[in-house]
Amino acid sequence: MKFEIIPAILTKQKKEFMRLLKDASLFSQTVQIDIMDGLFVDNQTPKSLNNGHWWAEYLINHPDQKLPDIELHLMVIDPWSVIREWQEYAELKRVIWHVEVPIDHAALNETAHDLRIQTGLAMNPDTELKEIIPFINPKTNSNPEFVDQILIMGVDPGFSGQSFKSEVLKKISKLRSKFPKLNLGVDGGVSSANIKQIKQAGANRFNAAGAIFKAADPQTAYKQLKKAVA
Repeated sequence: MKFEIIPAILTKQKKEFMRLLKDASLFSQTVQIDIMDGLFVDNQTPKSLNNGHWWAEYLINHPDQKLPDIELHLMVIDPWSVIREWQEYAELKRVIWHVEVPIDHAALNETAHDLRIQTGLAMNPDTELKEIIPFINPKTNSNPEFVDQILIMGVDPGFSGQSFKSEVLKKISKLRSKFPKLNLGVDGGVSSANIKQIKQAGANRFNAAGAIFKAADPQTAYKQLKKAVA
């Protein structure tokens, strides 16, 4: 199973967003973009950063830069409204939305797969595993009828810089035990101090924001996290 460190960008400023994206592109194959609508979580990213139109501007201004794959973490009530705006960009590889959102998850999963976009369901720390298990293939992780990944939140979603909730380690372990081939990510509070413990619990993807971008040298911080789970 492949272990990945995925830098996560959560910001409300376009200039800062562009800087973080450019920095992450130098050392990471995949970058997660956090999008919030102020409804599902008590925080909101600007519409100008949510709709993906700025990405065309980024492509024009960085013609020679190696482009990362884009993973969208949609902390929104209407995930499809965001996916629809992004679907034209080839760099969009994966969309993750929350199981707590009252929508037809199976239908959205099918729609995204028809667009050849990988899918994932995120779950908040206090959400029970029974809510997501129906969307996981019990045999393999490649059947298009099921999501391609589960993302367990290590913090309450909406704000960066929170401390990791250790109680989610049990959920990670239970999911890994039940679904040994599942791509299982953890987002929120991931740091050099706990990443080995999170890996031992069963995660294989680690989304980190502050642990990378608040470091004096983000690239070195990224490499240290990657080495810790190698």
